[in-house]
Amino acid sequence: MLERSIERKLFNYVRSLRGRAIKLSRTGRKGDVDRILALPGGVTVWTEVKRPGKRPRADQMRVHSQLRRMGHKVLIVDGTNWSQTFTYLRGCITIALRRT
Repeated sequence: MLERSIERKLFNYVRSLRGRAIKLSRTGRKGDVDRILALPGGVTVWTEVKRPGKRPRADQMRVHSQLRRMGHKVLIVDGTNWSQTFTYLRGCITIALRRT
């Protein structure tokens, strides 16, 4: 499965949740994430999309670590973990909506 196929499936799922999957263009910074998911309830998830079985590079892991230290949610989607990904995103929305 190609990375763009995984991105398309993620995009369609987020849209079905009434959210937005914003693609980051070239930022000029090595290691930046692929998409920002803006979900209902004010939930934001930074997302790295990888081909099945591929791991993020060291520079990408550094960016993920920085974002997590600042309190952001970072999700790595590789197409083999759809049920966990979908459950996680639904859970984030549910928790956020309970707080409001």
